[in-house]
Amino acid sequence: MNMMNETGQAKNDIPPPPTNGAAPPTPAPAPAGGGGTQVRVNVYYYRTLPGLLKLVELVFGLICIACGAPSHGISAVDWFLFVVVLLFILTFVWIVLYLFNLNQALTLPWPMIEMGYTGFATLLEFLAAVVLLVRITSTNDYWYAMFWGGTSRYNSYVAAGVFALFNMLVFASECFLHYQEWRHGPAS
Repeated sequence: MNMMNETGQAKNDIPPPPTNGAAPPTPAPAPAGGGGTQVRVNVYYYRTLPGLLKLVELVFGLICIACGAPSHGISAVDWFLFVVVLLFILTFVWIVLYLFNLNQALTLPWPMIEMGYTGFATLLEFLAAVVLLVRITSTNDYWYAMFWGGTSRYNSYVAAGVFALFNMLVFASECFLHYQEWRHGPAS
């Protein structure tokens, strides 16, 4: 039951807890060395352009792996699969890093690190795609299969190489975004 006191404010029947002269509790200090940022799930990063590009890189990488495997003992396909699987794993690590906000828990120059990673990934993806496409299209089996309209494992290798070129463009555009962030600061 609420009643009015002398000043016209509502008076609660429940008395406030006793303070015993003690100050209210203070929050615990941030842990040393970690920057004080809590690890939490951050799905909003994937609504930004760099976040979306990371997801596209992951999808294109998965398509490249699916089209390029198995290698059937072709060394160019082995190299291609090594590069694509390596970049797929590293991109997944970046996705987990941003998903759990670990980039804010560690104080590192993230735009420069990501610019270096995506630049190196662009170069590796380009080299792997070119090596694969040159090797596959220079064999007689490929032209025989294309001329007669038959299906061949080489057709999937060509698709893997083309998707790798698409993925290279995505890596290059993300590299450009990180370059802009590194030179001019984060966009607001």
